[in-house]
Amino acid sequence: MTKHYQIQIDTWKQEIADILYHPTLVQYTGVPALSDLRMASLFLPLLVSKKTDKIDCYYATAIIYIALSSHDHVLQKGTLNKAQQLQVLAGDYYSGKYYQLLSEAGHIQLIKRLTESIRLMTEARTALMQENTLSKEEQQQAYQIIVTAPTLALYEELELLQYGKLAASLAIIDPQLEFAQPDSLLIQQENVLQLIEADKTLEEDLKDYMKSLIEAVLPHKTKL
Repeated sequence: MTKHYQIQIDTWKQEIADILYHPTLVQYTGVPALSDLRMASLFLPLLVSKKTDKIDCYYATAIIYIALSSHDHVLQKGTLNKAQQLQVLAGDYYSGKYYQLLSEAGHIQLIKRLTESIRLMTEARTALMQENTLSKEEQQQAYQIIVTAPTLALYEELELLQYGKLAASLAIIDPQLEFAQPDSLLIQQENVLQLIEADKTLEEDLKDYMKSLIEAVLPHKTKL
């Protein structure tokens, strides 16, 4: 029953990969992609409506996350070798693709909103590098900004902010994020499951699909 949602996510991931395709970058850094959970978070309004309105706007926002993730990967490795240098170039290349995609479609206001979201993400990342000066609440707030700022900018532009809370809850439990820990995942899992169950705009098969994504990423001992 939920297979068609996975097919749609896979299709969007492939189309993003096609937009970003560069043979040398793929050879050294792999195919750029977000996790299924992050894709479901970002593309939530389209999963609900089963439409593809303004799909280029969603692709551009996904590319922002991919570009920043490419840079993060290098920062965690230290001294740059050839592959890491190409990883930096990949991030820069993907960033350029985001601007190109939106400017060619005339989405100038969205570019402004997303640029502001990148500023907020950068400030949050900078703050986390001085985590000893932050309270746990301030750290959590910074994490939320990092994983949701572009998504919320997109939703604001498209007048879809009603999906923001659930989208943020889905994004924050992705264990691919460097700050995700099993204990916090368990707490967040309970919160997002409550949001899913309470959301009357979601069809039952979409709820089941989201639950399956959550189950797939949780540590074994916390599986649903």
